[in-house]
Parts: sequence; C-alpha cells; structure tokens
Amino acid sequence: YLFINPNTINKIISTEKTIYFSNKTDVQIEYEKISSTPKTPKNVREIYIAGWIPDWGLSDGFDTLKKFQGLFNGISIFTYTVNPDGSLNDVSRDLNASIIDYARGNGIEVIPTITMFDSDIITQVLRSPENLKKHIEQIISVVINNGYDGIDLDYESFYLADKKQFFQFLEELSTQLKSNNKKLVFTAHPKWGDLIPYSTYVQTRGVQDYKKISDLSDELRIMAYNFFGRKTDMAGPNAPLNWIEQIIK
Repeated sequence: YLFINPNTINKIISTEKTIYFSNKTDVQIEYEKISSTPKTPKNVREIYIAGWIPDWGLSDGFDTLKKFQGLFNGISIFTYTVNPDGSLNDVSRDLNASIIDYARGNGIEVIPTITMFDSDIITQVLRSPENLKKHIEQIISVVINNGYDGIDLDYESFYLADKKQFFQFLEELSTQLKSNNKKLVFTAHPKWGDLIPYSTYVQTRGVQDYKKISDLSDELRIMAYNFFGRKTDMAGPNAPLNWIEQIIK
C-alpha cells in the first residue's frame, strides 16, 4: 500500500470479495431463488379476465362467451395479420361483427388480436423506418376507426438482433395508444427462468423481456399452456399448476 493514497485504503479493503463454490448449476440456483419468492394473493373480484377467440374457432368461441359472459371482462378475436411492408391484413369473418356487438352490449372490452408467427416478416417491419411507420399508423387507425378498446399483439417469433428495434416500436406504439386512451396488450411466450436452456423460441424468449414489456403495456399475457400438447413426445397436463406458479414468480 506504499503507493496508495491512505484515504482510499479502507475502501479498497472493504470491496474485496469472498468467492464461494457450489456444486449446483446456475439453473438450479435460479430455480431455488424463484421458488422462494413469496406469494401475494389477489382478491378474485379484482382479477381482470380476458379470452382469446381464434379465427379458426369463432363459432365455438362465441358460444363459450355467451355461456360464461358474466365471467369475461375482455375478449380478443384474432382479426389481423402482419405483412412484410408493415401493413395489416384483415382476416375477420362475418361472425366477428356479431361477437363484437354482443361483447359491447354486455360491457365486455373488445381488444382484437394481431397475430405474427414469422421472424422474417417482423424483421422487415422493424428494420425499415417506412415499414415501421406504416405499421404503427395502421394499428392506430384500426383501433380508432373501429372503436376498439385497444389492441393485442400476439407476436410470437423474433430474431435476437431485433430486440432494440422491437422495444423502440413498442414504446412508440404505447405512447400513441395512451394518448388516445386505448390499451396495449402484449402476448408473450412462457418463461420460468432466464437461465433455462430452452429448446424452442430461444431468440424470441431473449427478446421478450417481461419487465420491459410490462413497463410499456397495460397488460402482459403469458401463454402458460401446451406444456404437454399435440407436438410433445409424452402425454400430460396442458398447464401444470406448479409450472404456471413458477412462470408467475
């Protein structure tokens, strides 16, 4: 310490770290940390319940809505898809109007869904200022002109390299929707840890930062289903409760 200012010696010594070794993997350590998160139950009466109605199941979805209409606060009908130039493709059918009329007549919010399952399409939208501008303008236009309560983005495939552009897009869209008193809903893939070696949608899960999305959206929907499904090698529960709890934590 001969060449160190005496006033800094204590500070230097106090910042020394003790290194601990563990035979547990990073995933195990993260799992234990997440599992120890305390539960904070919410009053059931305060829960906002929304439901999707996919375009391939409009009739069944409408029947369910009417059967349990007192349960739902909002519905999202699959109504639009995304084109590479940023424009929206309307895939609605005749039954859409009847569902919307029924929902509005029963005090149920209408927040249609835009689906996007191709990372090659969204990268063309995000990386072109002209395409991105058109995309935002068209979303705002369909929400305002149709009197929707907001929009749900079911964007399920991204390249990790587009993460910065994605959040710039989300921030601009959020700002414009809020200025028009409309809601922004985002639908994300399930994650039950940041260090999990996921076998599917690895880049997409890297882009979909729950905290950042939550800061910009009014509602974050996590697709906590298909743990076992038609594409899995084994049969089992569609949405195990302990798995859903891990996602929430």
